[in-house]
Amino acid sequence: MLGKDSCGKVFLVKKNGDGKLYAMKIMGKKKAATLGCIESLNVERDLLEKAHYPSIPKLEYTFENENRVFLVMKNFYGGELKERLQNLTRFSEEITRFYAAEILTTLKYLHTDMKIAYNDLRVEHIVLDTKGHIMFVDFAKAKSMDPGLVSAEAISQRRMIDFWQFGCLLYELLTGEKLADFELDEENILNENHLVSQIKWPAYVSKTARDFVMRLFSSKVTLSF
Repeated sequence: MLGKDSCGKVFLVKKNGDGKLYAMKIMGKKKAATLGCIESLNVERDLLEKAHYPSIPKLEYTFENENRVFLVMKNFYGGELKERLQNLTRFSEEITRFYAAEILTTLKYLHTDMKIAYNDLRVEHIVLDTKGHIMFVDFAKAKSMDPGLVSAEAISQRRMIDFWQFGCLLYELLTGEKLADFELDEENILNENHLVSQIKWPAYVSKTARDFVMRLFSSKVTLSF
């Protein structure tokens, strides 16, 4: 098993005949319905079928039976970003900038080309490919940002959640510490100033890095792609 999320598990599998390795995600239909993951399951399958981007797994096959849905992707697994962070304790700003750029350009692709908000951005949901580049692997909480399907208010909030979580992730990469109680929900949006005031920055993090991360926590964030 390579990983799991609330709706399924990902396994390293070998295809009969040619012996090629793939990553296969198995999702139970009943569990998905119980957890309210049906929309996300459909969004994820649709996204992986249509996406053509280096940091999003390439879907090779998809099939289902009465109880489960199977998504078979090109094998991309080269290790966990979380494990690398734990080994180094924290990343330098140079390394963090490299990963930040890859994550931000992936969000740009999802938001503008796929009309999708990731909405679950955390170090546990990003792995490295065989060349050390990031890969988004868990789309269990992905939400549509298609203006034909959801309101402008919902689109704005889903975009803001991605930026908020991006800030939390960058803080963790820079310091090696998680920001406690920083899940973004309606209550936290209303109390954003109180939450942001609790952030303590180590002296080794530059003013430029701090400023960039803190701007991501603003409900008025307007990163333009």
